[in-house]
Amino acid sequence: MDEEVERRLERTESHLAHQETTLAELSDVLAEQWRLIESLGLQVERLRVEMQALQDHQDSAQGPEPPPPHY
Repeated sequence: MDEEVERRLERTESHLAHQETTLAELSDVLAEQWRLIESLGLQVERLRVEMQALQDHQDSAQGPEPPPPHY
């Protein structure tokens, strides 16, 4: 019986070590993905500001839109 308990304990310890390794790897991947999401969010915001500036410039360069011909 002692051998059975020892074998089960070793197997449990092995599984635990594997799970700890997997958890550390997943944590690293999650941290990298979060950094990427933050970077992409900043890029989107910069592009939004740039697009708004271009739109504002285009609107001010064209002046008011003339009424349609049927008016």
